[in-house]
Amino acid sequence: MIAGIPAGYFYMNNSSSNSQYSSLQSIVSLSQTETLVNSQTISQPAGYYTYYTFNNINYAEYITVDISSSTTSNTWVEIIGSSSNGISYSSGKITVGYSGTVSYPVLPGTVQVVIVNSNYLMGLLKL
Repeated sequence: MIAGIPAGYFYMNNSSSNSQYSSLQSIVSLSQTETLVNSQTISQPAGYYTYYTFNNINYAEYITVDISSSTTSNTWVEIIGSSSNGISYSSGKITVGYSGTVSYPVLPGTVQVVIVNSNYLMGLLKL
């Protein structure tokens, strides 16, 4: 027994339940992945911001932004969120330069990813 509940209570017997359990376990362990934006090229004039807003983040997870190449070293990313229970948070400005990856924990709710070319001249980014 665990806390007064028979241990067998936690085991599921049919394959559908086992599949659902495995799916939930992958969410809890932060091992489930989903691609929100894939292989996009952004042409940004100097000083411009590109915003991606995701309104339906259902679980606490990590958002990862991978800048595969940029024509400027002045590229940065910020991840801003507002949880479904009113908590606001921000990664702050994270410089990625010519290329780099940013991972940041987020809460269920709305998340906005901001990608910025803070250069004085034209730049090209590839996600």
